[in-house]
Amino acid sequence: MISTVSLWQYKFIMKPSFEQVRKSTANSQLTQVTLNLPEFEPYWHFHPEFELTYIISGSGKRIVGDSIDLFYPGDLVLLGPDLPHTWNSVNNDNQEGSCRAVVFQFSEKLIPGRAEEFPEFNNVHRLLEMARRGVSFKNVISTLTGKKLIQ
Repeated sequence: MISTVSLWQYKFIMKPSFEQVRKSTANSQLTQVTLNLPEFEPYWHFHPEFELTYIISGSGKRIVGDSIDLFYPGDLVLLGPDLPHTWNSVNNDNQEGSCRAVVFQFSEKLIPGRAEEFPEFNNVHRLLEMARRGVSFKNVISTLTGKKLIQ
């Protein structure tokens, strides 16, 4: 008899895959990808870059580290390096039409030195430290930032 495995169980059964982020140039520290897919298929993976993902359209389950949450259009998430994650809209009855997202992946090298050397970046460093476990932005921040990201 074959048993059904929930996403939660699936996450712990499967090891995340390493994803090599494709850079636009050899020295590039920032990559932008726009996804336009029929659905977000589960791809449990990690990479050494930070990732900022904005969902333009589509809905389903977002799994980041040990957290499972629902995502909808307007979802904005910042992920730290080597944090396993996936978005999944497969078999989602609420899914209508295509799934679109804009994804920015960037190296920590993009942010100037240590906070002690550049106190102007203290808040940025704190945010990136929080992102190591994942940060989900809500409402006004997500909406305003999303509009800027898709311009």
